[in-house]
Amino acid sequence: MTIRPATADDVPRVKALTDAAYHHHIERTGLVPAPMEADHAADVAAGKLYERYGYEVVKRHADGPYDRVHYRKPVS
Repeated sequence: MTIRPATADDVPRVKALTDAAYHHHIERTGLVPAPMEADHAADVAAGKLYERYGYEVVKRHADGPYDRVHYRKPVS
């Protein structure tokens, strides 16, 4: 498995993946979910986003006692 830090070139794909994952919540709640409004470019610059296999974007949360990694499927 290859995981690398995401780059600025990955930001549009991160936005597309996030929007695809959360857009259905807008109709149900009437609110835009926080991940859709996140500053993905700032997360990349801060080293918080990673790319796996060149398709899936992962976000790593190392706060607290657990190290959580979130995987997202590519949007086609």
